[in-house]
Amino acid sequence: LDVAVVGVPDHDLGEVVAAAVIPAPGLAITPQEVVDYAYGKVASAKVPRYVMVTDSLPISGRGKVQKFILRKQFQDKIEAGELKKMVPTAVRQKQRAKEAVSLSDRMVSSGKVKSEKKEKLEKFIADLSDKQESELEDIMDVKED
Repeated sequence: LDVAVVGVPDHDLGEVVAAAVIPAPGLAITPQEVVDYAYGKVASAKVPRYVMVTDSLPISGRGKVQKFILRKQFQDKIEAGELKKMVPTAVRQKQRAKEAVSLSDRMVSSGKVKSEKKEKLEKFIADLSDKQESELEDIMDVKED
């Protein structure tokens, strides 16, 4: 497993970490696994927000990673929409739990859900996958305030 990290511009934070990973032969790894592994082991600001699994890194004649080329590759992929900003799974679960409370509050106040079912609805929403949550919002036509 070889890894190179660079800073890439970010609209919200100014700059975030991007990691290019070359998996060991026979090892399959996903970008989400890289982010989840780093989360909790290093400071939050050091967790890569963009991960690219690749076969090679730009190397100079002296065997050093050419980070300026790698940074440009990341920027090009981000601008082309090929790389999306990643969030650790644990953080996404915390966000989903907060969103579940907000959504269930709105549904109870609108009369769509009885107040005694609110807690069950919150647990159901918090346990949804990203895809399921998106589909549910589409079905219910739920808009964030």
